[in-house]
Formats: sequence, C-alpha cells, structure tokens
Amino acid sequence: MELDLQRDEQALREYIHHRIAEFSDSENLGPGEPGNPIRLITLGYYAEQGGYAALILDTRADAEVDGEWTVNGRCTWKRRRTS
Repeated sequence: MELDLQRDEQALREYIHHRIAEFSDSENLGPGEPGNPIRLITLGYYAEQGGYAALILDTRADAEVDGEWTVNGRCTWKRRRTS
C-alpha cells in the first residue's frame, strides 16, 4: 500500500465535514456525554493495511489528549482503500 495524502486529501476533508455536520447533542460517539459541548477534536488515523481515519468529538469536561477514544469502542471509522 502506498500512502498518498495529496490524493486522499479531498476524501478526508469530506469525511471531516460530514462528521462535524452529523454531530448531535442527543448522541455522541466519542468520549463524553451527549448534550455537553465539544471540548476537544482529535483526528486519528491508521495508515497500515488499507488505512483508517476517525474524527473524535470529545465532550468530557476534562477532555485531554489521552487516547481514550481508542479504547471506548464507540468511534465511527472510515476505511480508505487505495489502489
């Protein structure tokens, strides 16, 4: 697999816009409780074996870059296929 961020930039931008647009006060897939304001936005990625990207909208009052989103099992992942 060849990583080509220039080729994937538009798809990644669209994914980010989609995740932000679909955010709802009544449901939150990231860490934190629904109804709380977004305190931290994390863009996670995995570039091995096909590649993944995830935009995590953290609503915890004490949100910090602690990796909690990787273990909570509630994040929506988007697989990026390369040819």
